[in-house]
Amino acid sequence: MTEHPDPQPDAIAKITRFLLRKGAQLACPFCGQEQWGLIGRPGETTVMPMTTAGQHYPLYTIVCMNCGFVRSHVASVVDDATRETIDNVAAAPADAINHEELDTL
Repeated sequence: MTEHPDPQPDAIAKITRFLLRKGAQLACPFCGQEQWGLIGRPGETTVMPMTTAGQHYPLYTIVCMNCGFVRSHVASVVDDATRETIDNVAAAPADAINHEELDTL
């Protein structure tokens, strides 16, 4: 039985917010659709092997739910940017908080 990617809305929303903040295009470069699923289980990443000694990069690997195109983003880059945004909001004076940004976390 073929296992299909899980849309995992929370993880996809986190990755989508990160990409939008970076000015990335959300549309699939092959079919133009914007519905993505996450490969893997909730809370897990895929990995890109770097050496035969077991070194690797954890990745968020997402797949177009229409045509199957696969793209990967280094998990630490996504997670660090998300953490940095949360830290900046937490450290800001109450009257300086951008509530629209807060709603996107």
